[in-house]
Amino acid sequence: MRMLPVLPDESLFSRFCRTTTVYGMSPSSLLTIIFNKPDMNVHPILNSGLKAISLHTSESADQLWHEQTLLPLFAWALPISRNEIMDFNTTPARLNRLCRLSNFSLGQRTLLKFCPVCAREDTFHYGVTYWHLAHQLHGVTTCHRHPVALESIHVPSSPHIRIGLMPPVSYTEQLSNEIDFDFAKFCYESLNIIRRKDITHPNYMDVLKKLNLLSLGLC
Repeated sequence: MRMLPVLPDESLFSRFCRTTTVYGMSPSSLLTIIFNKPDMNVHPILNSGLKAISLHTSESADQLWHEQTLLPLFAWALPISRNEIMDFNTTPARLNRLCRLSNFSLGQRTLLKFCPVCAREDTFHYGVTYWHLAHQLHGVTTCHRHPVALESIHVPSSPHIRIGLMPPVSYTEQLSNEIDFDFAKFCYESLNIIRRKDITHPNYMDVLKKLNLLSLGLC
């Protein structure tokens, strides 16, 4: 069985939800096919089991790691734990501890964020809404493409994926302030640099210049 092809900036978690929805397949059935475990947890941003997943996609495990999870960001930010974070055999529980996501591992409610404008545009272009990986960045409250505040819903209980778990299109967008919008664009561009440069520190001055966020006195 093949998982549905990835959409632009789609998270691997979203791809699981979209595959179960379009195929009309229960999450436990999909998880059994891919992991041979009907209760395998699928994390919203830090995915393990990438080798098993890659057998059902057109991408390699390395491509999934770099392009459809936020693991590159954590590997860059936590150099002491980098080798373990980059290891495809690291367990989900260990990834949570390494990336300091105590709220998720302790059972507190984690959020899935979405932009109402993106949701409507995605429906128009692709016929479906989906979870954008860049929207899930911690501390980011605004869409990097639209000056609109991100909305959120709670991640369901284990195994976290659900049929029909996609951003709703019924939300009315709320405008964000310019600072939050600039910060979202900065974070998005920095994430892309980290992905492209094999987890080296991005040149923040270059990022700021590209986004026209530097004053003339600093250029």
